[in-house]
Amino acid sequence: MAVRDDIMAVVKGYEEIADAGILPTGELVFEPGFRKYCEDNVCGCYNANYSCPPYCGTPEEMKNRALRYDSSLTVRTVWDMPDMGDVQRLTACKKRHNDISYEIIDALLSMGLEVDAMLAGHCDRCEGGCLMPRGKPCTRNYKVYSCASAYCLDLTRTCRRMDMPFAFEKDRVSYYSTFLYNEK
Repeated sequence: MAVRDDIMAVVKGYEEIADAGILPTGELVFEPGFRKYCEDNVCGCYNANYSCPPYCGTPEEMKNRALRYDSSLTVRTVWDMPDMGDVQRLTACKKRHNDISYEIIDALLSMGLEVDAMLAGHCDRCEGGCLMPRGKPCTRNYKVYSCASAYCLDLTRTCRRMDMPFAFEKDRVSYYSTFLYNEK
């Protein structure tokens, strides 16, 4: 219980985080049909980013990767968005959400936990974009994290299990990250 309390204390340090919940990974809900969103290349990163399908793994491999961990933490950030067509603001809010997520990963690692994560969208840490389309290996010294869609995580049903909202709101946008962890 002490680890759980420490994790929630980290989360409470971010005013941008509106909700957070912890579940055993066995209670996460996976839907292999979600891989279609990746294959339809809605975000433009299918077969073009090391964190994305098909490179990251099949739906079954991704689910098994998640289930190697005992526990999960899901956080939701909420941002005012009066104009959903404001791509620059959407991008900035998503970047801030993922920056917070990387800080949470660092905090969990500093607690001595083994950590993996599902962030909001593909990995975008390399300046100039992922090296994959140029046929070059990832050269970063950090782990590449995939999005919930690559894992085929059903965030709607998973959030319901934590009594966390998963809804589209007028004039607001939410981003989610799920952190997978084991105590060492």
